[in-house]
Amino acid sequence: MSLILDHITKKDEGNYEEKTIFKNQTILHFNITLSVPCLEPMILSVSKDNVSFISGPLTLNCETSGEFKQLQWFRNGLPLPDDQRFSLSKKNKTMVVSNLTSSDCGNYTCQVSNEHRTSAAHVIVNDNACLQESSSVPQQILFTAGLSLICLLVLCISLICLCIHYDRRKIKNASNEEPLYHEPMSFQQEAVTPAVEPLLVVYQDFIKPEDSHQSEDFGYSTIPDVLMKIQPSQSSSSKLPKT
Repeated sequence: MSLILDHITKKDEGNYEEKTIFKNQTILHFNITLSVPCLEPMILSVSKDNVSFISGPLTLNCETSGEFKQLQWFRNGLPLPDDQRFSLSKKNKTMVVSNLTSSDCGNYTCQVSNEHRTSAAHVIVNDNACLQESSSVPQQILFTAGLSLICLLVLCISLICLCIHYDRRKIKNASNEEPLYHEPMSFQQEAVTPAVEPLLVVYQDFIKPEDSHQSEDFGYSTIPDVLMKIQPSQSSSSKLPKT
């Protein structure tokens, strides 16, 4: 007689007893202790879902064999960051990263261990999502620089137009204003020099008097007085006969 156990596990460990009864009522007992050795954990593969677009989810699956007490994920040799975008399921065998960014790309490690052995496998995440984001960085810089330049040009044009507008307004206001009276600073500025009319004076000594009595009358006279004296002498001389 035989007992066959398939796919034994730790639960199958224990003491097994065989009891045989013969026809003569003889009984034989056999005790068997079954000890199942701990199977060393082994990672069969680490797979990832293809990520073909930026900001999409990333899924990593770790397939194992054997029994393990702990399964951990690492990124670039460090434990996963405390980020809500990282989630684990199926006894930590499946890891999902939502909204993939360039900082999430790198070398991921699935590590299983028990008291006898530790096993690990690696997968590199460097898909089109990382390449697209890294290539989009220069484009974002160029876009930001171009937008800043356009804003600067618009600001300069606005300032120029504003200056021109104020200059025109200032000129228009100056032309419409009446001239202001400036008060004199002192009394000397208030004094106005009176206008003096020139008076012509003729010295009478050079004019020949009509009689001897006038020869002694010296002095000054105005031009009208002189003309009145000269006209009678001219008229008398014109009446004399020609010789």
